[in-house]
Amino acid sequence: MRNNGFTLVEMLTALAVAAILTFVAIPLVDDLLARQRASMALRSFTDSLRYARTHAVLHQTGVTMRAQQNDWAAGWMIFEDPNQNATYDSQEK
Repeated sequence: MRNNGFTLVEMLTALAVAAILTFVAIPLVDDLLARQRASMALRSFTDSLRYARTHAVLHQTGVTMRAQQNDWAAGWMIFEDPNQNATYDSQEK
């Protein structure tokens, strides 16, 4: 006789194993995502620094990199700053 399907004990065992794996895996995935976000933010920041430096050297002008709304987490802006006052003026690019 062929048995098609699961017994109640087999199903409950499989659900228990799945629940345990879920509770173990969730913190690991959260940690992995947090590390990935931090890594990408660091890479974006260093790429912006390299861009600012390269632009300043190629165009022989001052370049400023400032935080948006005084918060680096909100982003930053890079602009030519020939008068070196570290403030974005309307005539600056």
